[in-house]
Amino acid sequence: MKKRNVGLVTDWTRLPVTLTTSEVANILRVSDRTVQLLADKGELPAVRVGKRWRFTREVIRKWVTGS
Repeated sequence: MKKRNVGLVTDWTRLPVTLTTSEVANILRVSDRTVQLLADKGELPAVRVGKRWRFTREVIRKWVTGS
């Protein structure tokens, strides 16, 4: 996994443990729709709860940083 350019996240522990599509979009500096498409394709680790996607902070941190 390569490192991605992320917004201004300097302290991941300040984020909620479970993130919404909008929160992840803000972190990645992309649209909500882009996050939804990445989750639909299985490229972004997520869990579907009803019609909505949920993301765990630690999994997103690892995905973003490549570690």
